[in-house]
Formats: sequence, C-alpha cells, structure tokens
Amino acid sequence: MQRLNETRDTFIASFQGVSEEQACFKPAPDRWSICDCVEHLAVAETGLFRQLSENSVPAEAPPASREREMAILNSNGGDRGRKAKAPERACPTGRFGSLAEATKQFTAARTRTINYIMACNDDLAHAHRRTPSDRPNELHGASGIHHRAPAAPRPADP
Repeated sequence: MQRLNETRDTFIASFQGVSEEQACFKPAPDRWSICDCVEHLAVAETGLFRQLSENSVPAEAPPASREREMAILNSNGGDRGRKAKAPERACPTGRFGSLAEATKQFTAARTRTINYIMACNDDLAHAHRRTPSDRPNELHGASGIHHRAPAAPRPADP
C-alpha cells in the first residue's frame, strides 16, 4: 500500500508547477506531452483496476520466485530505452481536456485501487485473471496496477 501511495505522490510531484501550455507541448509529433502521459496513466490505472476487481481469481499456489518481477518494479519498469506501444484504448485522445482534470482522474483511479486492495481479503499478489477462453493468465496482482513509479514526464518549453 505504501508503494502505491508513494508512486502516486512521486508521479504527481514530477509535474507540479507545470503550466497548461508546457503540459500540452509535444517535443515531436510522435511523442506524448505531459498531459498525454497523465491521461494514459489514468486510463491504464482504471483498466488494470477493472481487471483486478472483476476478472481475478486466486492463484492455486504462489510462484516459486518473484525475483524477476521485483527487479522490474524496483527499476521503475525495466528498460525505458525500448519504446513500448500502448494499447489503442489507453492511448491519449485529449479526453480529459486539461492537465488538472487528467491529474484528478489519475488520483481518483489510484484511490479506487488503494481502497479496493485495502478492503480485499484475497491474495492479490498471486492472483490470475480470467480471459475470454476462461483460462487464467498472470495478472501480476496489485503490482500490475502501476505499483512502480511511472516515468516522470519532463516539462519542456514550447
């Protein structure tokens, strides 16, 4: 729980004091702005929460080792040099209209996640999610809910 609170606070602090103009600036047409990043994380957090709360089933047994997962989490997500493509549904569209609203949505989503985890009696760290074929896939439990600190957006002067 502490990690979820800390990463939320670190992420929000990373763009504190950024103007709306700076938040909307894209360093290149194919790059995301700060506002885009915050929107993406708000949408992703909501989607991952939905997977966790609606589709997870307890694991039959904990994995033998969580070393690899913990190494990734502790490195803030692994190799940031390789670009990963977000699923279309989590790509920014300007749906929130402003940095303030995107931040509000992210904070609400993270709060919902934290409240759910606090109230849940299941071992979410070892949960699996059901797929349409009804076969469980690893969900990575609560750690899948942006347990790591999201990469901090960098303010850039437009």
